[in-house]
Amino acid sequence: MVGDSISDVGAARAASMPIALLRGGYTHVPVEELDADLVCDSLLDLPSAMQRLQAAA
Repeated sequence: MVGDSISDVGAARAASMPIALLRGGYTHVPVEELDADLVCDSLLDLPSAMQRLQAAA
């Protein structure tokens, strides 16, 4: 799952899915503190980030 907030992390965890967060979203807490599997600066970073996540699984 891809998101930008704590509620997205909660939804992904509830569904037992990995979560990638994008910086610059609608959260007052830095995304690095939200326990995401991946943090990206841009949607353009997602393909390589997802490959890293799959390789680690």
